[in-house]
Order: sequence, then C-alpha cells, then structure tokens
Amino acid sequence: MRRDLFIILCILLVLLILCLGVLLVLYVIIPAIVRSAIAKAQLGFRSVNIEQIQNNSFRLRAQLELSHTGFIPATIVAPLIINVDNVGIITNNESIAISSGFSNSTVVPIDCPFVVSDMAAFHNFTRSLIFESDVVWHLQAETTIRPISRHMLSYSKIPFNKEVTLSALNGLPNVSIDSISLSRSNAHQLLVDLSIKIANPSVFSIDVGT
Repeated sequence: MRRDLFIILCILLVLLILCLGVLLVLYVIIPAIVRSAIAKAQLGFRSVNIEQIQNNSFRLRAQLELSHTGFIPATIVAPLIINVDNVGIITNNESIAISSGFSNSTVVPIDCPFVVSDMAAFHNFTRSLIFESDVVWHLQAETTIRPISRHMLSYSKIPFNKEVTLSALNGLPNVSIDSISLSRSNAHQLLVDLSIKIANPSVFSIDVGT
C-alpha cells in the first residue's frame, strides 16, 4: 500500500514539475525571447509618400521593412499604432506575419491618415527633411505578438521602440532647368514657361500639386 502511494506521489510530482515547466516556458521564456527578438529587429522604410496635404494632416503611404526578427515566426496582431516623435501616429490595421530567419525581411504596406498632434514638432521635422542630409524618426509602440502559430498565446505590451535614420532632401541641391520658353511673351508682358528637374535623394516623396 505504501509502495503504491509512493508511486502515485512520484507521478503527481512529475506531473507538477511538467506543469511548472510548461508554465515557465509559456509565461517566462517565450515572452523573454519575443521581447529580445523585437528589441533586436531592424526597421526601415522602402518608400514614404505624403499626399492629400491639409492644414494639420496628410495621407501617408509607406512601405516599412522589418528585418533581423529572429528564428521564431510570429504575428504582430492588429492594430499596430506607432507614435512618431510625438508628432502624430501611424496606424496599421492588418496583422503582420513575420517569417523566421535573420536573412528574411517582412514588408509592411501602410496607408493611413496622419494627423499632426504637435505642429511645432512637425515644423522642426519638415525643416530637417528639406535642409538636412538625413532625418531621424523615433518610433514608439506597444505591440501584441503571437509567436509560432495562431494556436499560441498572445503576449501584449511588448515594447516596439525604433530609431530610424532616413535620407532627407538636403536643400534639394540637384535642381536643373529642363526646358524654358518665352514664346507666350509680348511687348507688354513677359511669360515664362519653365520646367525644372529635381533629383530626389530620399525615400520621401511629397505630392506638392501644380
């Protein structure tokens, strides 16, 4: 009887250790791996297009590129709301599937309104964009991440803080006259039809209209 009781206690102890091990993996080890992978991940922009410009908002169409995301596949659960330098927010309403492997990258299309919350900070940003050789964006977010598969637990409030350096316009130094015509001028009025060519060194493009 004592022997049977001892065996039962041993089995219960083993099961308890297994349960504790599973809980340790699910709630300590995997979250630590996810946080480390996101912290080491690199973020860049393939393109940034600014259009539909209003007094305090514009439409942002961009391609973000995530790379060096680690060896565990994961999904960043929507929505992903990124604060850009306290100037405004970028919102992505689609979940982002991240493939495993340090050589792989994930391209994330962004198409959202960008409402400026701090006009002074935005003016500083636009001045840097035009007159500096590069501009730095500080992106901050808290993400919800589901590793491996959709059957896994989701881990919320994972810090997603990135500093992204982008080539700016540097005062648009490469400006040339493509064509010039005075054919519409007369003795009383000088009319110049001028076409200029601007080489854009940046991933930014801005729809300035006509």
